[in-house]
Amino acid sequence: MSSLAYVAASANRYSHIADVSSDSLVAYGSSRFVALWDTADIDRDTGVHQTLAGHIGNVTSVKFLKNDVLLSTDDQGNLRSWRRQSADQWSRSAEVHAHKSTITALCVQENSVITGSSDSSVKVWNFARSNDEGQRFLHPPNCTSEQPLIADVFEEVQTIDLKGRYPLALSIGYLPGTQVSILAVGGTDSKVQLWIRSEDKFIRSATLDGHEDWIRGLAFNSSNPSNPSLVLASGSQDSTIRLWNIEAVVKAPQVEGQNASDEVNDDLLDKFEASLGELGDNEEGGRQISMKRHVLTAKTGPEDSQQFTVTFDALLIGHEAGVTSLSWRQDSFKLATLLSTSTDSSVILWSPSEIVISAKDTTSLWINRQRFGDVGGQRLGGFVGGLWSRNGNEVLGWGWAGGCRRWRCTTAANGTDESWHEVGAVTGHRGPVKGLNWSPDGAYLISTGLDQTTRIHGPVHNEKSVEWHEIARPQVHGYDLINASFIDPLKFASIADEKVVRVFEAPRGFLETAEKLKVSTFDDKFTERPAAANVPPLGLSNKASSEGAQSMLAEVDSSRRPFEGELAAITLWPEVEKIFGHGYEASRIFPLPPNASLIRVMSLLQQTRPMDESSGIAVGRLREMHSLPHPGIKLQVKIWHKEGDKWTAALTIKTEHPATSLVFSPAYGNKKRRLAIGLENGHVLIYNNDYSSLADWKLEEEITSTIAHVDHIHRMEWRPTTDSSKVQQLATCSEDGTLRILTIPTNVD
Repeated sequence: MSSLAYVAASANRYSHIADVSSDSLVAYGSSRFVALWDTADIDRDTGVHQTLAGHIGNVTSVKFLKNDVLLSTDDQGNLRSWRRQSADQWSRSAEVHAHKSTITALCVQENSVITGSSDSSVKVWNFARSNDEGQRFLHPPNCTSEQPLIADVFEEVQTIDLKGRYPLALSIGYLPGTQVSILAVGGTDSKVQLWIRSEDKFIRSATLDGHEDWIRGLAFNSSNPSNPSLVLASGSQDSTIRLWNIEAVVKAPQVEGQNASDEVNDDLLDKFEASLGELGDNEEGGRQISMKRHVLTAKTGPEDSQQFTVTFDALLIGHEAGVTSLSWRQDSFKLATLLSTSTDSSVILWSPSEIVISAKDTTSLWINRQRFGDVGGQRLGGFVGGLWSRNGNEVLGWGWAGGCRRWRCTTAANGTDESWHEVGAVTGHRGPVKGLNWSPDGAYLISTGLDQTTRIHGPVHNEKSVEWHEIARPQVHGYDLINASFIDPLKFASIADEKVVRVFEAPRGFLETAEKLKVSTFDDKFTERPAAANVPPLGLSNKASSEGAQSMLAEVDSSRRPFEGELAAITLWPEVEKIFGHGYEASRIFPLPPNASLIRVMSLLQQTRPMDESSGIAVGRLREMHSLPHPGIKLQVKIWHKEGDKWTAALTIKTEHPATSLVFSPAYGNKKRRLAIGLENGHVLIYNNDYSSLADWKLEEEITSTIAHVDHIHRMEWRPTTDSSKVQQLATCSEDGTLRILTIPTNVD
């Protein structure tokens, strides 16, 4: 059976798109998949090892209910659960069409699941095993999953109508010292709503004012009922974070002679709060600090009730743009630490520091302990979300372009003098992947996508294993990229939604990195190449960098793979040539003939015309047709052979879904060959044939969405190799936004 050797999958653009289990398994939504990434072994730099297919829309949030139960939602309003059947086998256990619109937020507490949606509602669900163990549930409309549903069930308990406001963040905890649940809801009304559970229903209990823009992040610091207090953190697009302290009311005995007027009246606090929002003649902006004390009453038993106070505790100012997510470190760390992400391209770790007021009194001030990311917010879109991993010893953040970044703590301890450093994380194209091409020797692979990037992927060798990763991003363009083709191992040409073919040549930095990572070796002299490349302001062309080249190379440790922040900045390749001549946008590019310094380019509605031969590149223009020389959609593949001057069809292969891509493999074994057919539903058909009979093709395997794609396959290519006697590898790319390398055994006796 075929297996998955590599998958490049970016994180979807949602704040709650990822979660991590207690055994350090990271799950995140990528397009219509849930991607699984094991971070438990710090000695191995692994990537995504499995993707779970079945959602009919893009995944919007992911949450672990238990280590072996995973929840996910999508933009079609569906809520789904997955159960781990074995070490690497997950299957769908239940699904419900929970909302009429996109599910925007998700939180869990034991077997309670709370979902928020842009249909302006929050729903409470009870997740449990069905009484009927043999029960099977119907798939939702248009669902393409092949996995059976087992008998888990989501039971709707309550629907909360938000009266036209959209929930963007949810968090749930226990009131201090009780088993009473408290739910925080934040969204487009710039207020935090607190709901307390009474029996099976949540009752609205308080509204916390103070933020001046949408609330994107909410997090309770603990769900441990033994804690004397509970802290709620709220983060907003107004760039601030507010901490709210929730404590049980302890009625102090009346002291003789105390005047009731000595107590601070809430009305006076309201007036003081309002005065803080007033601006002077020369002041800009203003922040309102909520000082009001809210009193909550919760039913703690059949006959008992208890009061709690909610007060504003601290205002955290440090981000330069909107806060997108919040997450508390685990309780095992003595010092409370809050993680926040922002569109200013920064991740901040906040913790309290004691300040001595007098010999008898001290107070705490929340300070910025650590700051990760980019200073000044250069990265477009910044961070969309973040969370703690590996039991609080790692920090993950995912950005607007879908790439992840990861930082690891190497000094344990109290949180005040920790040492952090960046380590590798997962990457992938943000959007459909349109093209790919192996280097002539098969050492590495280039891919292009509608996210306007060209990326190079290669097998990185370390002490324990060989893992595939993105090792360079040679082109970050202003147009959607359609395809790329290697001219030689260190030169490629690319086409985009423009009429120009651009040629790039590898800088010295790429050669050094590829050799140190044992991706490939080169005979080329490094010193004859520019060190790196950069993009001039207001320009589209990568220019070779000579001045300051050594300092640029010094920024990257070439003995390890580049990180997400470095890939787009200092792994560019210089553009060495532009080729003009097309009157319409180019659509295809591929080498012609194999292993020669020639390429062919196809464009819409054009005739073939020769180009300047001094460039070593031949460019033609042909009429664009269906990817099989068949116009329109066909549910078949024809294999042709030449008899004299005529071509005749030797075999017709009928397919269940439209065929969108195909490629022949090199010969292997006893003069056998393969044909891979990519389908519109993302599946791959593998046929084999020996040279004795051209018409005798047998279906060897259908590779389904368990390891293949869930949408239109754009390109496929077999990996060039000198030894294909045991396995062959097939690279595929799809409209579903993923790039994959499939390992296919040759099954030769």
